[in-house]
Amino acid sequence: MLAKKYSLLLWVLCLVFLLNSLEVNGQAQKGRDVKLEQEIHLKNGWVIRGKILEETNEKVRVETREGNVFVFAKDKITSITYSKKPKKDRGEVAGYSQLFQLLEWGIMSGQNVSRTDRNIAFSLFNATGLRLGNNAQIGLGYGVDVYREVIIAPVALHFRADLLKKTVITPYCFGDLGYGFAVSDRSDSYDNDPLRIWNNKGGLRYNTGIGLKMRSGNGPSWVISIGYFYQKSKQEKQYWTGGLLEKTVQYRRLSLRTGITF
Repeated sequence: MLAKKYSLLLWVLCLVFLLNSLEVNGQAQKGRDVKLEQEIHLKNGWVIRGKILEETNEKVRVETREGNVFVFAKDKITSITYSKKPKKDRGEVAGYSQLFQLLEWGIMSGQNVSRTDRNIAFSLFNATGLRLGNNAQIGLGYGVDVYREVIIAPVALHFRADLLKKTVITPYCFGDLGYGFAVSDRSDSYDNDPLRIWNNKGGLRYNTGIGLKMRSGNGPSWVISIGYFYQKSKQEKQYWTGGLLEKTVQYRRLSLRTGITF
């Protein structure tokens, strides 16, 4: 009878030991999985790193560290492997994932408030700054706007926010607020008559609107936008009486731009 009790106790201890070993092994495996991420190697040479959400015989859905979700056909994939996750830097811990860069170019069409003519201006805008999480960016922008009457170099605070997180194509909203510096003068004639030369000065500038961004994994994303643009400019020239003739030009335009961001 005593032997049976010891035998039963031994079996219970063995069972507890086995269950404990399985739990420890599972936790260790979980710890290893946390430190690893999957790599999707594509036939075009790209490598997408992240977490596989779904895998079938036809396709693979993977979520990247930035929160973007991509779907790849199985016949486009050469292999799926594991690699160590890179350590987060201080910027990511603080809420900023990394720096961003934006380069846009396009046209601005509209009518000047102080003039009756309508014309098109050409614009080039570049911004760099910090990402706020996965879907927002804030930074400093600068560029050049070429009007018929004047060339203006803007400096502006730039902000944009993606409206969708886990899609390849997402709408976004943006806003620029700053000052445009006039870098050229204008003459009413082809000679150097000072009475016909307008001295241009800059003024308040802002641009706000919406757009579409097409994400491309770890590469640059393509953007296209439409917005309302405003630039104020002051012009003055010598008058024949000896004084200064002043006028204010307000450029109110519809802006159409395209470019890349990464």
